Amino acid sequence: MKKRKIIHYSVFGNNEKGHGGQKRTNQIVNLLKKDYEVHELQLNLLLPRNVLKLVFYFFYGIKELFQLKIRMYPTIIGLIKIGHYSYMCRTKVKLNNVAFVIVEEFRNFGAILNLYAKSKEIPVIGVAHNIDSFVPEFRSNFTNLSELKYFKEELYLLKQCSFVITISREENWLLSLNKITAIYLPFIPSKSVINELNEIKFKRESIQNKIKPLLLGTVKNIPTKIGMTKLIRNMEENRVSCDVVGFGSESLLADFKDLLYVDIHGGVSSEELNFYLLHCTSMLVYQPPTTGVLTRVIECLMCGIPVYGNDSSLRSYHYLDGTFNLASYKNGEERASRIDLSVYYSEISDSENKIMLLIKELL
Repeated sequence: MKKRKIIHYSVFGNNEKGHGGQKRTNQIVNLLKKDYEVHELQLNLLLPRNVLKLVFYFFYGIKELFQLKIRMYPTIIGLIKIGHYSYMCRTKVKLNNVAFVIVEEFRNFGAILNLYAKSKEIPVIGVAHNIDSFVPEFRSNFTNLSELKYFKEELYLLKQCSFVITISREENWLLSLNKITAIYLPFIPSKSVINELNEIKFKRESIQNKIKPLLLGTVKNIPTKIGMTKLIRNMEENRVSCDVVGFGSESLLADFKDLLYVDIHGGVSSEELNFYLLHCTSMLVYQPPTTGVLTRVIECLMCGIPVYGNDSSLRSYHYLDGTFNLASYKNGEERASRIDLSVYYSEISDSENKIMLLIKELL
């Protein structure tokens, strides 16, 4: 039987070994392609520099406010973006014979794609990688609102979806409180990455003298940068040696000079990362209160690496074996007890089944 066509839109890209957003997109695509023919939507969404085109998109945006029944009060730039994105939807997005649309972004084009598909009576499934209005320094790209006013706008956009997949328990609870049908989908890497993590776990069991703790994260993520900066300062002050790796982490060198105990290695290859995972004593994570969830926590636990973090960085993971409060960390300590993730795997299976059942009910 031929698989039904769906349209999938993500700003992150599909990469099983990329940053957290790319891994999440890979997880969603892998789940859906079992039963559906997934068409990745890729468009050039840069605003033109031509003044006449910008004026055209401004007036097109005004028309689309009424056409798509958009309940927002956009700025001039916001109107231009609405016009541009809705014009792209009407000229580039073909919804013929599409079973449903899945949208992983609600700050820019994804927000308008959501409203456009709904206007054509095509079901939309949202994937909330973050509650963007709670991310430090984020403002609405349409209205320039921030904080709670932006949160109301974000809730309005998410409510247009048939249901929303969340990546953390806390956000699932928050959206459910606001009468949004939400399903928490715990993170799981691809099968090939799981095989690599299992191999690392097996090799770690034979390594007696592990070296030092690891700080791992994507520094382009603002809360992660704040947390890594705080941890590096703390490591230096307490004379604790550690390694720092991750996308963009080399930029942290600009904030620190003459580091004595912390080695910042920057972005590394998969092979180099595996070396650090093999030889670290533990992973340390710290974040200020924020949204989303850290994929690297579960990956480290799957490697048999204990994870020390503050409450915010361990959100959604507090109940798992191998997670410890950062305040309890002692230099050189390693808690390499067997980490049992069977309950976590069971939750993933239950969530996947619920998602696929909800999709069938939509169709």
